[in-house]
Amino acid sequence: MKKIAFEEAQIFNNSELCIATEYVIEGYGEIHKENETITFKQGDAILIDKGEKYFWIANCKIAMSCSPAWTPHQHKIVQ
Repeated sequence: MKKIAFEEAQIFNNSELCIATEYVIEGYGEIHKENETITFKQGDAILIDKGEKYFWIANCKIAMSCSPAWTPHQHKIVQ
């Protein structure tokens, strides 16, 4: 997998309102948060907390659940 520095990636900011939980249906990858990198594969679950900045390097299919419900205007690219 290609390595990308956090400062060089297209960074997303999770909503200030909701927590997102992703379940990896198939595939693998990495999610890079400001202070950690999480390697994942099929069957894993990933938590993205309110306001957390992150980017993905992945080849996967996920199911995502957000609480409270997520809407497109909450999502933003910050870099």
